[in-house]
Amino acid sequence: MNKNNSYNCFVCSADFKKIVERKDKYTYYKCEKCALVTIFPQPEDKIISEYYDGFLFKKPEDNEISSRKKIIDKDVDLIAKDIKNIKKENNLSLLDFGGGTGFYANSFYQHGYKVTLLDLDKQTCKYVKSKFPEINVICTNPMLNAINKKFDIIFCNQVIEHYKDSDKLLNTLHSLLNDNGLLIITTPNQQCREYWFRPTWVWDYIKLTSDNFLQRIKNTFKLLSDSWLCCDPPRHIYAFNKKNLSKLHKRNKLEVISVFTEYVTTQNYSLKQHRDFSFKRIQSVLKIIFNIYANLGISLLKFLDRKNNWGNNLVIFSSKEVKK
Repeated sequence: MNKNNSYNCFVCSADFKKIVERKDKYTYYKCEKCALVTIFPQPEDKIISEYYDGFLFKKPEDNEISSRKKIIDKDVDLIAKDIKNIKKENNLSLLDFGGGTGFYANSFYQHGYKVTLLDLDKQTCKYVKSKFPEINVICTNPMLNAINKKFDIIFCNQVIEHYKDSDKLLNTLHSLLNDNGLLIITTPNQQCREYWFRPTWVWDYIKLTSDNFLQRIKNTFKLLSDSWLCCDPPRHIYAFNKKNLSKLHKRNKLEVISVFTEYVTTQNYSLKQHRDFSFKRIQSVLKIIFNIYANLGISLLKFLDRKNNWGNNLVIFSSKEVKK
């Protein structure tokens, strides 16, 4: 906080403007220059540690494992082709940083990469070892404990938004890359406009701001002008966009190769959504209606998005700068 009692953006040093207060202790802010979205006060380390203690990301039931593998295998087919366009060598080492339950790591292994999964959740690591014994697993907090190994590729899927110190994280990732190593980061996109066609997603964020109906209506209009979607402490600390995430990479000696967004109905770098049109019970009718609406609306949005800024998923490829 500066002398005028306002917060400054850690990416570009510009002032943050207040967007909306939540009904808990957090308040949303947005940078007036680079549009980074965050909250103040930021969660204490103890609160974050307690939140992630034993928290398994989307752990599938046993009867879902086979279908999950098939979906992710198809996506990794396309991711591997993107990697091959940049790194044409074979037998490359790959680190799945914050790899969760290991489905992406397993698929990369099936595609011929020498795969290591890193996660700080002991229960998650135990799950990966039991389901995918071929995968090398490192269970530690890399921000606190050094890892004496380097990799040709790091896949960091939906992780950076969880860390309070983004520079420290990128510096850590930089240190884990071999020279000319490739870093792939995905994160929710602050400039996403899919919420026009995903009303239940919007509601999840609006209801956090107030219990008063009229105030919720007011906050809905605020969200339309200054969206804070994708920022939900203590889980997501930041919501990034192309501009500020690229600047962070360059500052940490990572040369940006490409940056793009994907839409939730067709994305490959994170699991697709709104694709279930199966009828299992009467409540499925509402789900099918919402999914049809989302697919039609997002298809139109994608057609209008000539600069590829509005998708739900932000993906950035970068390489480690080599000292000359």
